[in-house]
Amino acid sequence: MRALIVLTACLALVAGGCGSSDGDEIDRKISDRLGGQGEQDAQVLGEFTQAMGPMAEIDIEIVKAFTAEDVAAAQKGIDRLQRTGTKARAVGEKAESTELREFLTKYAEGAGGVADAYQRVIDRPNATEDEIVEDVTSAKRELQRHDARYNEALRAALPPDERKKADEHLRKMQKQFGEASSGGG
Repeated sequence: MRALIVLTACLALVAGGCGSSDGDEIDRKISDRLGGQGEQDAQVLGEFTQAMGPMAEIDIEIVKAFTAEDVAAAQKGIDRLQRTGTKARAVGEKAESTELREFLTKYAEGAGGVADAYQRVIDRPNATEDEIVEDVTSAKRELQRHDARYNEALRAALPPDERKKADEHLRKMQKQFGEASSGGG
């Protein structure tokens, strides 16, 4: 399972507003960039970001569990990731703008897709490492397409000092993921 962990990237949604005092304004700007229209969509985006917020930490927990060959802990993390995606999808479906609603629901479904791929690691003990790596990598790649679009909108909406904080958070998550995949942390 170690190859699975090393070759897949960390999921890393950055919370909208990043703790900024202008969080609502930033959510509105991000929402606008993602096709949202108005305050309702900005509010939905803020709720969605909160729902998806623990995604990177959950991913790291799953990676640690697989690295330690702790199937029970991996299963717990997979279940939590699946619930995160399900909750976020329900929030995303409340967006008034069709474009934003479609983006958010596909983004949330991506979290479920990664959880499903991790579940197959457990359910298919006879799968080859290549099959496992391809499955998980493919699911993460799909989710990362949405991550990239979200983070591009976030970076454009943040003032420079907040953008720096967001970049530092992403580096921290990647470092933690790397440590988890190598058996550290």
